[in-house]
Amino acid sequence: MRTRIARVALLSIVATFALGLTSCAAPPLKVQLGGNRDVNITQWKTWSWAPNALPASERASGIALIDGQIRTTTASVLAEKGLRMVPSRQADAWLDYALDVQRIGRPDGDGGFDVATHGTLMIKMRDAKSDRIGWLGTASGIPRDMETLQDRQALAKRVTRRLLRHFPDRR
Repeated sequence: MRTRIARVALLSIVATFALGLTSCAAPPLKVQLGGNRDVNITQWKTWSWAPNALPASERASGIALIDGQIRTTTASVLAEKGLRMVPSRQADAWLDYALDVQRIGRPDGDGGFDVATHGTLMIKMRDAKSDRIGWLGTASGIPRDMETLQDRQALAKRVTRRLLRHFPDRR
């Protein structure tokens, strides 16, 4: 009996330590949701990129490199949730996103500064008839492992999926 309790206690300590390492390796992503409650997003069956959405070539420097990943992931997740992508004039909702990436310096405790990258992805869906925001989500945090273009694309995919999982299913 004592051996079993000791094993359970040891497994608990190991699991807690592993979770601690995981959370240190990937800082938490802060997700915030909003929208106009007067807009009935449950009626949306179709969507399109907003007519005034900037093409990748005109977005902020460096963002064009991962624009395709964000757009592909968005289309995939919304299809999984039962929304169909259509031409802009036929859409129930228009979608656009903004990505802001900043380098932030923080005191390191030794009289110097550590520089970290802070990113925020905002996805906004507006009702095509009323032009009012029905769903708005932002995800922000300090990403790690962004050395290569592939790392940044993988991060964009993970964050986009994580944010859009909060959008209600249509199925």
